[in-house]
Amino acid sequence: MHMYMYVRRSRQIIRGQSNFSELTGHSLRNMTSLETLEISRSGLQHVSDDAFMETPNLVQIDFSGNNLKTLSWRPFKYIISKLQKLDVSDNPLVCGCALDWLVPRPVAGQTSFDIGESTCFENTKRDPISLRTMDIPEGTCTLPTVQVSRSEFTFNNTGTFEVTCRVTGEPTPQIDWDTSSLEREGSVSNFTVVDLPDGGKKLQVAGATGIATGMLNCSASNERGQNLQSVRLYVQTKPQIVSLQMKKMFHSSICFEVRGIPKPNTTFLKNGKFFISDVLNPNNPNFVKMAHFDPEQPLSNALNGCVYFTTPSHVDNANYTLACTNLLGRDEKELEVIFIPHPVKPPIDDIHDDRKFPIQNPMSSALPPPDSVPTATSSVITKVVVVLVVIIVGTLLVGLVGYRYRKRQHLYRGINQDGNAAPFSVMSFMENGRGDKSEMVSMIPNPNYLPRNGTAVHHISRDQMRFLGELGEGAFGVVCLGICENLPAEGDVTMVAIKTLKDASIGDARKDFEREAELLTNLQHDNIVTFYGVCMEKEPFLMVFEYMENGDLNNFLRCRGPDAECLGLSKNPALLPLTVNELLFIAKQIASGMMYMASQHFVHRDMATRNCLVGDKLVVKIADFGMSRDVYSTDYYRVGSHTMLPVRWMPPESIIYRTYSIESDVWSYGVVLWEIFEYGKQPWYGLSNHEVIEYIHNGILLDCPKACPKEVYKVMLGCWQRQPQQRLVIKEAHEAISRLSDENPPFVDMTGKNTFV
Repeated sequence: MHMYMYVRRSRQIIRGQSNFSELTGHSLRNMTSLETLEISRSGLQHVSDDAFMETPNLVQIDFSGNNLKTLSWRPFKYIISKLQKLDVSDNPLVCGCALDWLVPRPVAGQTSFDIGESTCFENTKRDPISLRTMDIPEGTCTLPTVQVSRSEFTFNNTGTFEVTCRVTGEPTPQIDWDTSSLEREGSVSNFTVVDLPDGGKKLQVAGATGIATGMLNCSASNERGQNLQSVRLYVQTKPQIVSLQMKKMFHSSICFEVRGIPKPNTTFLKNGKFFISDVLNPNNPNFVKMAHFDPEQPLSNALNGCVYFTTPSHVDNANYTLACTNLLGRDEKELEVIFIPHPVKPPIDDIHDDRKFPIQNPMSSALPPPDSVPTATSSVITKVVVVLVVIIVGTLLVGLVGYRYRKRQHLYRGINQDGNAAPFSVMSFMENGRGDKSEMVSMIPNPNYLPRNGTAVHHISRDQMRFLGELGEGAFGVVCLGICENLPAEGDVTMVAIKTLKDASIGDARKDFEREAELLTNLQHDNIVTFYGVCMEKEPFLMVFEYMENGDLNNFLRCRGPDAECLGLSKNPALLPLTVNELLFIAKQIASGMMYMASQHFVHRDMATRNCLVGDKLVVKIADFGMSRDVYSTDYYRVGSHTMLPVRWMPPESIIYRTYSIESDVWSYGVVLWEIFEYGKQPWYGLSNHEVIEYIHNGILLDCPKACPKEVYKVMLGCWQRQPQQRLVIKEAHEAISRLSDENPPFVDMTGKNTFV
């Protein structure tokens, strides 16, 4: 018999091995990337319950041509949600309840896998029959049902509770309480599980601590399958500060972990006085913020957070006290924090010590010799000379100050008139006991960060604009559709998108607005939305952009996807779904725009199809009007009270350390490719944001879309390397996608159903 076996990273094949009789978890250890498993024409007789415990990405299994007589559901519980195909044909399987779980029965919310032409043998028949037509007497094979006497308990650590679990099902299910959370050291004083006469089980718990807070599961299983019910357990405890320490993250931060139920209120004191609180936080300086990082675990008794300082100085050096309170008590902890050492100034005695700082008297040459005795006449002369010198010196000082003031005013006026960036001045201070200020020192900015010649921000008169309607709304204000006269040239009338700034008086809103306008002016590329200019005559301030008639790319993909009509999204049912050629053309344009941004050392930080716009002839341009965070709010994960993070598009280093780079944009481009070939589906749909963070942290990647060529998925994988320096350079990704797009160019469909009409 021909026999061979070979292994690849995502696939393992074993054929013709008659001695291979059992598949265990040990057989597949460390194969977390395994997607396809084939064990065929071999001697496989048994699959152990832990076989697939370490293969979470397994989607296709071929067990054809073996010696399997039965196959339990238990090994497959780890992969059942992802499993797409399971082939058990040409096995001596015995028909019965143990195989009933294999029969496809589509249930809402569950994925049914393909079993192909799998068959089994009935005792009274010699020929195999299809598993789909297997005859099982009614009522002899049912999935267990589970009922618990209470679904939630809240009590203090001196109390006791009991909960009963009863089950039904055929064959008679085995019932089990998962008490692993109660077995942790220090969790409870005592717990017991009591068997009841009717087959149920009662769980009795006494003296639980906060560690026991969590879920208690009662499960029931038989040949047909498994079911469970959960009991939420809240153990009330007074606050306990587990840790309080300085951390250098993106900002200098004081981070803490607190435990306690009910959730403790946290307050920081600075040198014994109120500083910041998660409940009461009036008039707090905008450079100090408190953020609680909710792990989306409602039963967690751990509260993690940070107070972060964006611009710390020696003024912030202090003893910080964290005070935590709830209904059951209080805990506090103190931490001495030194951000920057206090400025060192010489002792006053040293300043007046002539040996260390010799002082020359400018009048010494006009005074009489020390050995002569001053007369009345010499005394008068001396006073007159002193007065004259003081007047002369005073006049010179006034003239010098006036000259410097006029020079500085002239400096600023000249710069504002010619449109170049203004030099800035650094005011240095000398602590000399009076707090006198030293002179202003003119500094010229780094030319790499100045606007290019001819790209000064263009100011547009409000009289030139006419508003037609609202396109969307975000935190900043509103994006409107409008018409602008004399744009881009005199006499032209252009359709534009107008972004408003809601309130320029809040914080640094105006400064951020001006900086964004200058930045957008310098970004000029065919695949980046055109920025026409600003209107700052009066509030609200406006930014004027090129209008793209087909809206954002995410909505465009959904409306031109294969499911658009059944979802009621298609605006024109006559249009065909986008072809692979067209999808490649879209991806190529985005990569082109990103390559340009990388050449300008610009990091986007929020690359996604929602932040790309589509115009005529399938022209795609990168944008970010800021309104997507309102329209696509489910794409963002809220951290604290303000920060919204697009975690489904972020690499591990951006999620964990809040670091962004051109390499992090490359990771996001890989997710954009996935969106494109999934016709606008949300990455990791079906998972919560917290689950997505865990997946990314554990190295689990998005699957290849069905419509996606393998070469494109290779580009995605190249973008998703864990180490930033190992990822594809955006130029390499652009070249790979361009090559595929050029080999499969979009075509003009004369029927009028294609995009390029």
